This record gives sequence, C-alpha cells and structure tokens, in this order.
Amino acid sequence: MRVAQRCDIYCRVVDNFGDIGVLWRLARQLGDEFGWRVRLVVDDLTAFHAIEPTINDKKPQQWCGKTEVFAWKCPPIGDFVDVVIEGFGCQLPQGVVGAIAAQHPKPLWLNLEYLSAENWVREHHLLPSQHPQLGMTKTFFFPGFVAGTGGLLRERVVQPPPPPIPMQAPLKVLLFAYDLPSSASVAKVLADSTRVAVVSVPTGALAKRLLAIRLPKLDVTAFVPQREFDALLTSFDLLLVRGEDSFIRAMWTGKPFVWQIYPQDDRAHWPKLEAFLDIYCVGLAAPAARSLRALWHLANGIQANPAASEPPACLWEDYLRHLPEIAAHAHRWTTAQMKKPDLASNLVAWVLRL
Repeated sequence: MRVAQRCDIYCRVVDNFGDIGVLWRLARQLGDEFGWRVRLVVDDLTAFHAIEPTINDKKPQQWCGKTEVFAWKCPPIGDFVDVVIEGFGCQLPQGVVGAIAAQHPKPLWLNLEYLSAENWVREHHLLPSQHPQLGMTKTFFFPGFVAGTGGLLRERVVQPPPPPIPMQAPLKVLLFAYDLPSSASVAKVLADSTRVAVVSVPTGALAKRLLAIRLPKLDVTAFVPQREFDALLTSFDLLLVRGEDSFIRAMWTGKPFVWQIYPQDDRAHWPKLEAFLDIYCVGLAAPAARSLRALWHLANGIQANPAASEPPACLWEDYLRHLPEIAAHAHRWTTAQMKKPDLASNLVAWVLRL
C-alpha cells in the first residue's frame, strides 16, 4: 500500500477562474482533510490572487495556509513526490517530466479532467496512458455525478442544505455569468419581471455591459474571494452561475440554479450541457423539465430552431410557474449527491489502494 505524503498539482489558467478555482479547492482539501503535503504550481498568480487575496502575485514561491505555491516558471524539481496531478491536461513542464521519470519509485501521475455528465466518462475514468518515450503511466481521473466516476469536489464542512421554503416574495437573483449576448438577454428578462427584487452581478465585463444599457434592479457587487463565495450563494433565491467551480458550489446550496457552461466555438459545449440536463431532470414532471431546459438554453444561447423559440419573457414566466417544483427537485438532487463519496476522498482511496 502506498502512503502519499507529498503531492504536486499543476494548473494553467485557461480563462476566467475555473481551473485555479477547482485546483485550489482540491489542494486545500488534500492538505486540510487528508494531511497531504501539497505544492500547487500556477502559471497565472494574478488570477490566483483574485480568488485568494493572500497570494502575492509577484512572489514565485510562498505558503498559503498549508499549501506551498510556486509560479510556473520556477516549479519544484528534484524533491521526492508521491503524486503528481496535471490539472485539465495542462502539460507538465519538460523539466518536471524528466525529474519525475528519473525518480525511484516513480510517482503516480494523474490527469484531473474537466467535469462532464456524458456517458463515456465512466468508460474513461481511471484509464491509463503510457508515455511514448519515458515509459511512465498517466491515469485519467474524471469527476462525475454517477457511480464509476471520480465524484464531485465537496469538503467535509459542506453541510446538507436546509429544507426549501416557499418563494413568494420577490426573488433575489445572482447573475454570475460570462459576458455574452445571452447573459444580457437573461438579465433584461429578470430585471423586467415583477417577481424579481434584484439582479446581483459581480463587477466585471458583464456588469459594465448591463450598466451601459441602464438595466433596472441591477446591483453590481464586489468580486469576492473563493472562501466567501459559498456563503454568498446561500443569500440568493435563484443562482445563475458560470463555469465548473461555481456550478458545483451552487448545487451544494440546494437552491434552484442555472448553469452557463463555458462556451466553445464549435458548440462542443452543447452536448455536455444536454448530458447533464438528461440526468438532472430525472424525477421532474415533463412540463417542469421542459421549462427548466428552456431557461438553461436561453442562458447558454442555444436555439435549435430560432423560428419556433418563445420570447424570453414567456420562457421566464413559464419557469416561474414551475419554480416550486423545480426548487423542491433541486433540494432532492443535492441531498442525493451528498450521499456519494466526494472527489478528493475517491482520489485518496485510489492512491492508497496501489
């Protein structure tokens, strides 16, 4: 049995904060809950600083809590390591690959993949891949919602959500979305609705777009650090969130939410969104499921047949009619997901079995 003591995690920030958000949570959890000695190597310390203000983006090596943080340009090389986690296929620096290949015994090398609900994920989870020159094995670790996948990030401090309460008063809505035309369309529908009290948008490009069109009920708020984000989510009635990290955190609140998936030019994100909706809508009555899908499609700019599409205001009103059922379903879904092992626990258990 292998007892992991040191783990290096590598992260390239592709866009926004999703990559570093996920890997920073994982690094903290492995250190705090499992006693691993974690080093996190990041190529964009400025983005890291935005979600973790204690990070000095000018300092190439530093400690943040129990985690040692390195800039990408000066990764730790030569020290013994038990586990190397390559975040989202970021490709390790060549010097690092050579160093771990020369180590005896060799570390376990994992590629932590993006979250997806697609059927093929179970087939590819924990599949090995042989390095053509070095003879090392890289194992693909896939997060997921169902058995046979790596699970979802969830720290032990995350508690089951309280029972849902009827939402009769005007709704407080969080709009943490990408700066897209579809985001502006949703914002306008919300702002025009008598059932919405406020549309809260974090400062950034989308907030500037909405301020420019003088959207009513708009509340532009400060961008909060990651450690404050989870508590912030619980203060809203409806959550419209973007990316992977915020998606999972919204889900843990047990509140109704809409996920704006990271957009790709070739529309590769559409099947990923539909795959999640297929499993998420199980148990919802057909009219409520159709209404939920329609609002999610609107937020994601999906129009399979634009000529047959209903006006956004009509989609929103229909969603409101089904909101009590959708809210109860959101709570049931979260409660069921919380009964499953979390991603960090699954990862540690897999390492210790080897």
